Amino acid sequence: MENIKIKAPAKVNFYLAVGGKMDNGYHEIKTIMQSISLYDNVSVTKTDFGIEVKSIQGVEQQDLIEYKAAKAFFDFSGIDGGVSIVTEKSIPSGAGLGGGSTDGAAVLIAMNSLFETMLDRDTLCKIGATVGADVPACVKKGTVAAEGIGDQFKDCAPIVDCFIVVAKKADYSISTKEAYEKLDSIDKEPADLDSVINTISFCDIDLLKTIARNDFELLYEDNQDISEMKKRLNANGAVFSMLTGSGSAVFGVFKTVKQAKAAAASLEDVADTYVCTLFRR
Repeated sequence: MENIKIKAPAKVNFYLAVGGKMDNGYHEIKTIMQSISLYDNVSVTKTDFGIEVKSIQGVEQQDLIEYKAAKAFFDFSGIDGGVSIVTEKSIPSGAGLGGGSTDGAAVLIAMNSLFETMLDRDTLCKIGATVGADVPACVKKGTVAAEGIGDQFKDCAPIVDCFIVVAKKADYSISTKEAYEKLDSIDKEPADLDSVINTISFCDIDLLKTIARNDFELLYEDNQDISEMKKRLNANGAVFSMLTGSGSAVFGVFKTVKQAKAAAASLEDVADTYVCTLFRR
């Protein structure tokens, strides 16, 4: 095999509690991440040497997460080879949907197959943690309960079947780094990930509303764009709606695809919308 193309799914956070900054510079988090059917496509081809990434224009190769992931894989495996990587973007950037992290995870998964290294998923997660905090969860995919910097996992039942509507204003993005820094000065409720995992195990879509939490929403309580998008999602039948990741996208959870499509249509004049199902690993 000389080439492999992988779907890299976006993620939303049903639960995201942010703690203090640790010695490694990352913040401690407790989270439930869920992969959804909104994808980038990442194609990786073997070459004789070097790492070439065809992705975002105007960004240095070494700063691209695909490059960092490929380098981390070669460093870990000791393989003397090269790859060419092409990323076809569909996940909006600056949205809190994990678009960069999932692309990095896809590179690791693809290279593991291309070079027949047969590394298990836990090892790929270990490599991914050196690339970015959300990369290990994006390697795992599906419903992921995580803590630490997002690289320590706990057993969790899959999120019950539902439909997800993601909405993002095209001209509005939020820097994850800046969002974390702003959140440091705000008091937050204690986190209880074990209780959240227990609630998810009942597989009841209405119960999901009781565990929905995203501390980053504290930063944007007065943001009219985010409030309006959540208001329209709720008015069209969302069980609940919330910010995704550090923003700027929001998502609503729906019981039927008919409700989801109606909600997406109601937002077309103010945001880009995506009607998604849950991605199962």
